[in-house]
Amino acid sequence: MKRHDRAPELRQRLSDPRDLCRRLGLIKGAQPQAGGLLVLCPAHSERTPSCSVTRGPDGTVRVRCFSCDFSGDALDLVAAVFRLSRDFEQVLERAAELAGMTLVAEVFGVNTPRTRPSEGPALPDPIFHAIATDLLTMGRLDGGAYVNDVETEDVCLYLDQRRLLDDARAEGWAALPPPGERAKEWARELVERFGEENAKASGLLRKTRGSWSFTHPENRLLIPWRSPDGAVYTIQRRRLDDASGTEAKYVIPKGRAPRHCYGCERITAGLPIAIVEGAFDVLALRRIAADEGEKASIVGIPGTSNIELAAKVPVSEVAILALDSDAAGTAANKALRRVLKRAGATRVHEWAPDPPFKDWAAQLEGSP
Repeated sequence: MKRHDRAPELRQRLSDPRDLCRRLGLIKGAQPQAGGLLVLCPAHSERTPSCSVTRGPDGTVRVRCFSCDFSGDALDLVAAVFRLSRDFEQVLERAAELAGMTLVAEVFGVNTPRTRPSEGPALPDPIFHAIATDLLTMGRLDGGAYVNDVETEDVCLYLDQRRLLDDARAEGWAALPPPGERAKEWARELVERFGEENAKASGLLRKTRGSWSFTHPENRLLIPWRSPDGAVYTIQRRRLDDASGTEAKYVIPKGRAPRHCYGCERITAGLPIAIVEGAFDVLALRRIAADEGEKASIVGIPGTSNIELAAKVPVSEVAILALDSDAAGTAANKALRRVLKRAGATRVHEWAPDPPFKDWAAQLEGSP
């Protein structure tokens, strides 16, 4: 099945007007109406809601702005919010993320398998949290019963060179042993504790020719992304080198893309929210802001294609855009500004790394 063939399914899954508006950050200032909401139109600037989002006769969302020519369905609304009207592939990707789906498509010649979109992750969150917590304990960067200096030396050195080792330890980051028998021992121990079915469903472990091992064994740095209650929702894993070819620098378990910004569990009520790209930049900007006497709750989105996560942040009056100083970050700032304002921010400022640095981690690493 091609991606475009999934459009009707996406329209059906995004058929609740109020829920769709909430997911898109269109709730602020919205007015209830029969079968939906009247919201601020994402296609033009306005102060009074004039865009009707309701459920049509076919059971799907219909959109019509009474102040401009904008009209369409749920996918058109997604495209307008994220400024994607010229790229239907990206519209479908964003809509799928909102609906909790994984699209079947051929991307660069690689078939992406379909997961169970309506059911979410294959493993219940509490079980994944338990497996992830055990794994993070096994790979503690400050040593412990499972690791020694030799097994984590290169990971600690990598983080220390970036001036983030102490912060990473405090955040509970961890490491896998290098591929080999020691890593297989860890895998077998997790399987014995949680069972083969849960181990496989976690997306962290695999069984090949009767032997258990970690998926993507070269991605050894473990970065926990948590829910607001502090539970580990997913683990992002990074290679220590610059991946090339088909190798991915970052991987996450299938079906467990982050649901919340990195650092959401450490948000302090009343402080400005600063949004950066990625966990590394969260740690780096915390250090930089502390050194400069700036106070803010700093959180991270996985990348510029995930700005909708910012709609889940309890934004205070002031919000801060602190994305990377590159073309993607600049392009995302406008859409993210709208998301933050609709989430409740009345003032949105911008922070940028000092030239010539592209991001906060680079600035911290390169600072004297």
